[in-house]
Amino acid sequence: MRLIGPAFLAFLLVLAGAYVRWQDSGVFRELDYASFDWRLELRPPEAPGDQVAILVIDDATLQRLGHWPPPRAELAATLEALGEAGAAVIALDLLLLEEATPAGDADPGHTLVTALHRSPKPVLAMAFGFAEPADITLADRLALASNAIPIVRTSPDAVDLLGEPAGAYLPFAPLGEIAALGHVNVFVEPDGELRFLAPAIRFDGAWHPSLPVQAAIRLLDLPRDAIVLDVGRSLRLGDVTAPLDRQSRLVLDPYGPPGTFPQHSLIDLLDGRLDPALFAGRVVLVGATATGVRDRFGTAFHPQVPGVEIFANALDNLLTGRFIDRSTDVRNLDLALIALGTASGLLMLAPLPAPVLILIAALLVALPFAIGAVALAFWGLWLNVVFATLGVVGTAGTALAWRAFRLYRRSRRSEARSRHLERYVPSLLRDRTAEGAALVERSQLAAILFCDLEGFTRAAETIDPDRLQPLLQSYYALVEKAASATSGVVAGFSGDGAMLIFGLPEPAPDDPARAIQCGKTLLQAIPAWQKEAEAAGLGGLRLHVGINYGRVRIGHVGGGDQVQLTANGDVVNVASRLQAMTRETKTDMLVAATAVETTRAQQGDAATEGLTPLPPLQLRGRATKVAVWAWSAG
Repeated sequence: MRLIGPAFLAFLLVLAGAYVRWQDSGVFRELDYASFDWRLELRPPEAPGDQVAILVIDDATLQRLGHWPPPRAELAATLEALGEAGAAVIALDLLLLEEATPAGDADPGHTLVTALHRSPKPVLAMAFGFAEPADITLADRLALASNAIPIVRTSPDAVDLLGEPAGAYLPFAPLGEIAALGHVNVFVEPDGELRFLAPAIRFDGAWHPSLPVQAAIRLLDLPRDAIVLDVGRSLRLGDVTAPLDRQSRLVLDPYGPPGTFPQHSLIDLLDGRLDPALFAGRVVLVGATATGVRDRFGTAFHPQVPGVEIFANALDNLLTGRFIDRSTDVRNLDLALIALGTASGLLMLAPLPAPVLILIAALLVALPFAIGAVALAFWGLWLNVVFATLGVVGTAGTALAWRAFRLYRRSRRSEARSRHLERYVPSLLRDRTAEGAALVERSQLAAILFCDLEGFTRAAETIDPDRLQPLLQSYYALVEKAASATSGVVAGFSGDGAMLIFGLPEPAPDDPARAIQCGKTLLQAIPAWQKEAEAAGLGGLRLHVGINYGRVRIGHVGGGDQVQLTANGDVVNVASRLQAMTRETKTDMLVAATAVETTRAQQGDAATEGLTPLPPLQLRGRATKVAVWAWSAG
């Protein structure tokens, strides 16, 4: 229990370090984004304000106009009509890079220039290029400079992953001198969704606003000193401050699927079928939604949202002050949530019933997500719940595992005294089984020794069982003593025979050497026991030993309550056959060549002193002969 505190702090520090290092990387970013999308869908629906209107070039408009992009004269007529309707700001989400359209215009550009001069606070789209350099004229540079954000402050928290654009694409001259400019660059995430907008992009030493930001500035008629970009932290437009993340991105607060903002057809405006009140006093965004115009992006609510509606959504966020905060300050709250989640997992150490703990564990795992959902719905905070959830799972899982381990160890200890010591009699295994570390069935290298008393069965026919039992017990004690001296395990006795295993509880390189030494010890100690047997009427007994070494299967035989340790496999069968063959070879002990060779390789020839090779033997039931060595007590 004393290790819990340091272990908890170490885990918390590792988790916090992982958050700082990988919060925006790989699978952690994907999980964060997925969790954020779910929380957006669970949030109560929000309705947009009434300061933004959308005029779209839809399929009906495109069919009437005849081609894409729309003729400049028709755009001019649109500007005239919106001005007459009382629009406060007109923002065109269209790149007007050329004076005439590819289809040709009767009056290319001139009518549009005139209309822009008459329009109330027009805003035109421009774009930055990041792939190939683009030539920029002096007039374009002056137009960009006049539209740049006037006050910019740097922040040590800022991270510039976007880099400097290679060039800029502006409306044809002289449009950039007449209207305000706002970039329309968007950057989707690896999963294809658009969650962030760049409110400003750095180019040529200045920061240039996006189309929605420029439209908000024009609508609010802000003085230059009221427009402040704090790079990596916030964007201030008068009384409204929009929080930015470390990459100076504005989190889009989407209100819903396509159509959440009412869309009005441009052709209906030109035909006079729209009420001017729809546009009076509003920012009117003009963009394309027609089929085939690739200007759609995925959000949490729909995979295909028109770009003009996304810009309208961002503009409404700026005008209403409804933001989703993922700034550095929120990242500090993430660390607090990680600490809370990680600490909450320690509740699993409480002495409560298992069903209650399981219920608490399930609630704790859901806790970070629930906190994140509430924080988003009520305060607009985007909390990273991924690492907090990992903290809960890690701490709670470890606590539960610790409890389970303690219960397991306690139960194993109690069982060891009553059951395991009954199953594993050999002294080498008693300490192991007392701790609950029962041997599991497995394949391993081991040396197997069989010993048997020749003539015992015939002689025992004439001896009273009460006189025979003490002799057997002393013989068993002799075998156990030899096994203990050489770290062997008596797997079992059967009448006057015994089976010993060398390689438990774990196999060792000297297992065959110890088996050979055990056989010698038995044969050297048996004469004293033979004299005791002769005195009791059991004369003519002779001990025979067979040894083999190789891979065996260690396991148990028996029922559920009483089991016996044993070894199986060809190595075991050969050892048994060798013991039986000693009668035919007139030797006391036969050792398979594999055991002898392994012993010599490990300990040298001296370890097998006294052993002599015999011609290979043909064992019953085997197709091939077995190379053996013999030893006799002399």
